[in-house]
Amino acid sequence: MSHRLAQINELLKEELSKLILQEIDDDGLGLLTITKVETAPDLSNARVWISCYNPEIEEKKVRSILGKKAKSFRTTLKHTLSLKRVPYLNFKMDPTAAYVDKIENLLNQIKQNKEK
Repeated sequence: MSHRLAQINELLKEELSKLILQEIDDDGLGLLTITKVETAPDLSNARVWISCYNPEIEEKKVRSILGKKAKSFRTTLKHTLSLKRVPYLNFKMDPTAAYVDKIENLLNQIKQNKEK
């Protein structure tokens, strides 16, 4: 990945974090965090990886809400950023948090089995 693309990824991450905080805070989703942004070299698309720390909310609902807001986010970014081309945004759920929970549960089971 080029240095310029890494800078664009970081810039998109920062600006999208601000937008999510402003526009989606009241939808009852809990804490949303952008973990990573991967932009295509031609700036046509960007994958935005999201973590949601609310076990009561389904991933499908989070993706649906963010998907509906993607067009308005992109429009806002066009006015905010000084980029020739602002990529289309594709929101994906980051599986890292779920993976960490799974590993912790397995370790706790092992610990409980050893104590028996």
